[in-house]
Amino acid sequence: MEPALLSAISAIHAAPARAVIAVTGGASQAVGWLVAVPGASQTVLEAVLPYSQRAFDQYVDATWHAQAQVQQAQLIVQARGEDGRAEGSAEEGWGAGGEEGKGGVDGSQKQQARQYVSRAAAQQLAFASYSRALTLAPIAQPVVGIGCTCALVSSAPKRGAHRCHIAARSQGMLWEYSLHLSKVTLSPPLITS
Repeated sequence: MEPALLSAISAIHAAPARAVIAVTGGASQAVGWLVAVPGASQTVLEAVLPYSQRAFDQYVDATWHAQAQVQQAQLIVQARGEDGRAEGSAEEGWGAGGEEGKGGVDGSQKQQARQYVSRAAAQQLAFASYSRALTLAPIAQPVVGIGCTCALVSSAPKRGAHRCHIAARSQGMLWEYSLHLSKVTLSPPLITS
């Protein structure tokens, strides 16, 4: 592992927050890197790879359709003294018009996420992961939900740009980052006898 990557992951493990991580596509390798560095058990509550479209749909739809789970997470947030809603511009990112204005993702974002590699998709993965983290972590533990979805170079031609969208959701905050890469194609492997 590169020293810079090792250092970055060690810093993540030194932070007090515990995380649920949902990654798709080319981001899947990041989970392996994260758990390969000592200290992962102090950071990772759960890591999921909803790789297929159906798996993605089931992971994020659990947040919208299992209202009991969302209400349970909100009760945990209230017990921690948090209001359970994003503050400032993050509130807009989650759609203040969502389910009873409780910081849910609204229908237009749900439809956009069906593009699967988009900013909205990363937000939905992060929100679902944050809700899950609230149910897994001890009450006093700070938590974060991370969502990452990527369309990177592969053996099959891609229709769109090579890109990666990452979102992290914590108490009252939403961070987002998008990366667009130059489109290149992989050459077939050279086989020699």
